[in-house]
Amino acid sequence: MKRPSDPGDLAGPRAGRAEDEPSEIAEVFRQPVVLLAPPPGAFDAVRRRARSVRRRRALALGTAVAGCVAAGAFLVPVPGGGGGVSTVRPAAPPVSGLPSGEGGTATAAPAPSGTTGSPSVRPSTASDASPSSPSSTSVSQVTGCRSAQLKIAFGGSQGAAGSVERVLVFVNSGPRSCTLYGFPGVSLADGAEGRQIGNPAQRTGGPGKAVLLPSGGSAEALLRMAQVENYDQKACDPQKARGLRVYPPDERDALFLPDEPLLGCAATGVSTLSVTAVHGPAPH
Repeated sequence: MKRPSDPGDLAGPRAGRAEDEPSEIAEVFRQPVVLLAPPPGAFDAVRRRARSVRRRRALALGTAVAGCVAAGAFLVPVPGGGGGVSTVRPAAPPVSGLPSGEGGTATAAPAPSGTTGSPSVRPSTASDASPSSPSSTSVSQVTGCRSAQLKIAFGGSQGAAGSVERVLVFVNSGPRSCTLYGFPGVSLADGAEGRQIGNPAQRTGGPGKAVLLPSGGSAEALLRMAQVENYDQKACDPQKARGLRVYPPDERDALFLPDEPLLGCAATGVSTLSVTAVHGPAPH
């Protein structure tokens, strides 16, 4: 029997026909590649998204710049201060009674004390003013008036229903300007160093404004004195007084204002005096 000399002969004619038959997979890969066109409006959508991103970035940058500018508006260079910066603060309320040529403002804390004969709180001020002319004095340098630099006197007076109203005048006798703010403490006394008679004056009205007193300037407070004869004598316990003991606002050294004859109720259950806060002098 004859053996085939070539393995290919084993396949015979069928193997040759298999090589010539077309393959479906080969036909698929032989097809030309066709690039699909993008859908209509695709490039316009991309451009719109890009513009939107740029607008958001520009808006965020503008907001940041505006915030920095607004924050920087509250910082100003300090003249002669070594190149530093200082925060701009709101101006304090104006001081009434400001004389011509004295500019500026002063602040005051309306917290008068309520103890017997005790003064009210002095406005917050800086150090004593330098001995310069009034036109160059800054209100921020003016301190509260001290008892030692004040003189006190009666101003005008007038009768009211069952009482008498008298004006207390505070005069700055010192060489420098000073301020008065709040209520004075007023009571009847039987002498400059004598005992107090009855209750101190009750406070009426609001605390008012700080009053600037230049050297020789003045401020006023209105004192109302009820007539002792209108009270029951047993409930009042009337006693004679030789004058008024007056504490300027925020001072613990009293001034004595002689005035005779005066009658007051020594009984603590009766109050015959009332006083307003200091204010600028009334126009004449």
